[in-house]
Amino acid sequence: YERSMMDFKREILVIDDDRDVLRVLQMALEQSGYKVLIACGTGEAQEMLRLFQFDLVLCDLTMPLESG
Repeated sequence: YERSMMDFKREILVIDDDRDVLRVLQMALEQSGYKVLIACGTGEAQEMLRLFQFDLVLCDLTMPLESG
């Protein structure tokens, strides 16, 4: 049984300090067929990156008290 690459959901981590932005991006990407995890800030992101592997990371570059 052969499986094409399209059978596998790509996993994306989205990092932002604004929870509303995270929810909108998560919904849009999931509707496009991606598996999406979100992190509110770099602390949460570092923990997720330690635990999981992602195909893509989308990160806000300017966050209060942190740099993406």
